[in-house]
Amino acid sequence: MRGYIKRIYKSIILVVVTATIPIIGCQQEEIPFSKNENETFYVEHLDSKLRVQMRGNTLSDKIVLTVHGGPGGSSYYLSYLDEMKELEQDYAIAYWDQPMAGSSQGNNVGFKVDDIAEGLRKIIVTLKNRYGNSKKVILYSESWGGIISTAFLTKGNNQLLVNGWINSDGPHDFNLMDREIVKMAIHVGSEEIAKGNNVETWSPIIEYCEQHNPCCNTYEESQKLNELLGDAEYLIDTVVQVEFNTIDIFWSEMLDNNAPFTASGFNLFSNNINGVEKDAWSKDYTKAVAGIKVPLLLLWGKYDFIVPPAVADSLLSNVQSAKKQLVLLERSGHNGFLQEPQLYWPAMKEFLNEL
Repeated sequence: MRGYIKRIYKSIILVVVTATIPIIGCQQEEIPFSKNENETFYVEHLDSKLRVQMRGNTLSDKIVLTVHGGPGGSSYYLSYLDEMKELEQDYAIAYWDQPMAGSSQGNNVGFKVDDIAEGLRKIIVTLKNRYGNSKKVILYSESWGGIISTAFLTKGNNQLLVNGWINSDGPHDFNLMDREIVKMAIHVGSEEIAKGNNVETWSPIIEYCEQHNPCCNTYEESQKLNELLGDAEYLIDTVVQVEFNTIDIFWSEMLDNNAPFTASGFNLFSNNINGVEKDAWSKDYTKAVAGIKVPLLLLWGKYDFIVPPAVADSLLSNVQSAKKQLVLLERSGHNGFLQEPQLYWPAMKEFLNEL
């Protein structure tokens, strides 16, 4: 797992797996429409049931569908944010848990990137069937969700199902991502050493990157790179420092959202043995994204050493969308939605309002 999700779930695995009593969410039969809706339902996909919590203004003509980070994360870390709750006043927000993630249930082995992308398609079809085919669906992918959204958008006629894509620090090509991490680490790390900043930390990072430039020949090298650079953004003085009370977030969202408690723990472990991230590492969508034409907003941290801004530049250059924009957050790393909310969320609202 990469970035924010990794830090959250690493600290709570023990809590989850020791729990024995699931809190069961109820599936409603009547489809409600209101300015303050909150319902949970499940969509069958292969041998699993994918959890969707629909919140907010279902009278709106727009549905924002979250494609969360991970793999093995959940939509909880987005749904707890005050800014997302504000968006719920104007739009319907569908918080979706991917296969082997969050509180989705059922078969938790064998899923690969294409399987998850097909699950995303089923979620969108279900949302339109439940709430109306005229609803505009906008993907909001964060981190790992970027590769899932890319796989979905580059397959068949899937683009016809959505009206826009917001991609926040999400990769479309893991090998490109690794190469750019190495280049960025050498460049920025050398500048920091020249300033006398964190020399003992940067020196081994630069040494590894120089020895593996370009990176990476194996998935294991890629994982090592992520371990070295996962928190490198906090070595930069200008990057906003953020803290997460992970236990409180996880526990409160489980209770508030009536989420099966044990499912998340089993899903986390399933991802570790399933190798879905390794499958993602083997895929290359750089050429395929040229077929993407939906409106695109990229929200990116300047000092994101997990998915560097050069990845955003590649996506921006290759997609053929008539409406596309990159918002580069100068004081952020991989968590711009927390580090520079005063820039991040207004940019998203403006994009949504214009669709």
